[in-house]
Parts: sequence; C-alpha cells; structure tokens
Amino acid sequence: MGRRCTICDHTSRAAIDAASKTMKRSVVAARYGVTESALRRHADHADVIEPADDALVKIHECLERLESLEARIAAILQVAQADGDAHTALAAVSSFTRVLGEVRSNLSLIARMHPPEQKRKGSDVLTSPGWTRLRSVLDDALAPYAEAKQAVITRLEEMTR
Repeated sequence: MGRRCTICDHTSRAAIDAASKTMKRSVVAARYGVTESALRRHADHADVIEPADDALVKIHECLERLESLEARIAAILQVAQADGDAHTALAAVSSFTRVLGEVRSNLSLIARMHPPEQKRKGSDVLTSPGWTRLRSVLDDALAPYAEAKQAVITRLEEMTR
C-alpha cells in the first residue's frame, strides 16, 4: 500500500489547493511548509488546476509585493504621524507611489502580452482589495498633512492617465 498524500492530509489543504491555482509551486511550498515534490504528486492525483501560464502567477506576485509594501508604508506613516513629521510622511508616500507606478506598468505589460480572452477578472491593481485597503490607510494617515495628501492624490491621478 502506498503512502498517503501529505497535501491531502494537511490541515490547510483547501488553502493549498486554492493557492496552487494562482501561485508558483515554490511559493506555495514555502508558505505552507510542504515540499514542491509533494505538491507535484498531489496535483497528479487530486483535482487541482495549476496556472495555465505565467501571466496569472506574475500578476499575483505583483499584488503580493504591493500588499507587503502597503504594510510597510502604513507603519512608516504611523510613526511619522505620531512624530508630527510631514516630511517623512511625504517621502514615504512618494516612494510608494513610484513603486506603485512600476507595479502598474508591469501589470499593464503582462496584460498586453496576453490576448483578452486570457485576462482574469481582478487583475487590475486599482480595483484589488489590497489597493482599496491601502487607499483607506493612506487617506487616514495623511489626514493631518493636507499638503502631503494632495501630493499623493496628484501623483496617483497622473499614474492612472
């Protein structure tokens, strides 16, 4: 009798199956503490659909980087707000908007490289839940800094044109 599938027995099997649909095997393995070979064997016998191409994986990675950056900028803004340091707040937001522009450019390039029928709903960073949360965090954090808030709004509007 063969050994039982470690993924099938894993307490996070549903999450692993879901993640396997949009993420690289190495990322899923690291996140859930399993091996890539276990994921490969699991995909062979389970009803798991792996990404059809790298576009969805790349989009997902861009969004993960954006969410990570969101957490870092929120922490910087919180400290700057507590210290009353508008200069640091503006510098942090400025850096973030530059990176956001690069992420947006990468997503646009990925979208252009793939025909419309391969695009997936939700691949637009500006409509993603992460961006919605970030927008709210920025709005709250920059409330006491009207000049910094206006600079961010202006920069974001420039990026969406």
